[in-house]
Amino acid sequence: MAIKANEFRLGNYIKYDDTIQIINGVFLEELCLNESGYVDEDSSLLEPIKLTEEWLTKFGLDLIDWFCEGSYLIVKDKEFGWCFKVRNASHTKEFEFSYFKYVHQLQNAYFSLTGNDLECGGENIKNLNTNAE
Repeated sequence: MAIKANEFRLGNYIKYDDTIQIINGVFLEELCLNESGYVDEDSSLLEPIKLTEEWLTKFGLDLIDWFCEGSYLIVKDKEFGWCFKVRNASHTKEFEFSYFKYVHQLQNAYFSLTGNDLECGGENIKNLNTNAE
């Protein structure tokens, strides 16, 4: 499955030619862009990285602890992959939203919620699993 150019943002981790890459200005310059300046959507070299527990750990996300003073956590979703579970301030109601299968989707959802980039905190990403579906 090739990733579409409009699905990633600067700072996303993606698989390109069987290596993990971070989307940045230099990387974008190296990509084959079509005449409109976008990555060819049919490119088989650019693929999403499947989100795994290993990736969540490298991001510093604990699957059993609530984040941000108990307001949300990431849970496994049987049908789609992963999602955020949130609860209200009184901790009386919970619901799931923002479903994702791939690392870049989690990064984008996290940025939308917090305004901060989700990074691997200096970890060596070269050794992480990059199996894409």
